[in-house]
Amino acid sequence: MSILALTFVVVTALLALVAPWIGALAYYMFSVMQMQDLWPEDFGEARVQVVITLATIVGLAIATALKTIDWRRLLSPFGLTMMLLVVVVNLSAYFTDFVNYIDPLTELDSGKVTKEEQLSIFNKTLIFFFIACLLIDTRLKLECAIYALAIILIYYALWANKVYFTGEYWRFGANGRLGGPQTSNYRDENYLAMLFVLATPILYYVGVARKSWFFKYSIWFFIPITWHALFLTSSRGGMLSLGVACIYIFFRSFDRKASIG
Repeated sequence: MSILALTFVVVTALLALVAPWIGALAYYMFSVMQMQDLWPEDFGEARVQVVITLATIVGLAIATALKTIDWRRLLSPFGLTMMLLVVVVNLSAYFTDFVNYIDPLTELDSGKVTKEEQLSIFNKTLIFFFIACLLIDTRLKLECAIYALAIILIYYALWANKVYFTGEYWRFGANGRLGGPQTSNYRDENYLAMLFVLATPILYYVGVARKSWFFKYSIWFFIPITWHALFLTSSRGGMLSLGVACIYIFFRSFDRKASIG
């Protein structure tokens, strides 16, 4: 682990103890950005997520003891629905004859994931989701999370275009389709495409929310760049999803002409 990565982990862990929502934000930034795969020489095999998770849970416990966390937030209709999802998935896995899950990215026996492993990944993901729901409890914290995600999406869009224009295309895909770093969750073209589908509504509404015309059009400038990045993946499902997203955005647009169009 490099000095930069170590600093990131230590600072984030310490902040998570006093402001646990920062730990939740850092966890999602690390996970969505796949930092360990983008910069393996810096993060290597370090258990960054484990450290951040533990620090965030301790911070949550401290905040609960200080009575600054309202656990009733989990009893919202959405929270209860997600809890039902966890119960149904676990019951389904327990009673089914399902044995192994074949990783579609490899389609080889080496890509097999056992039922227990798959369930463990699912449960850990949802547990941290509930933790984040408890900690990101104000508009300001939510805006910080959205801006962090927007930055990640812009980074990947620029990364994809850089790979294309510098001739590194062959390193990250097959049959002319761009995938992400080969050790990341985005190594499959369709998975990478989902990032660029998310980019349009997120960047659009971030721009809408800002009064500054400079900021608004600066953030909207990146939307066509994310479209080109999506095109490079040749994901038909991604393109269809983007089309649906754009139609919905225009239909709900504040611009009457765009809505009618």
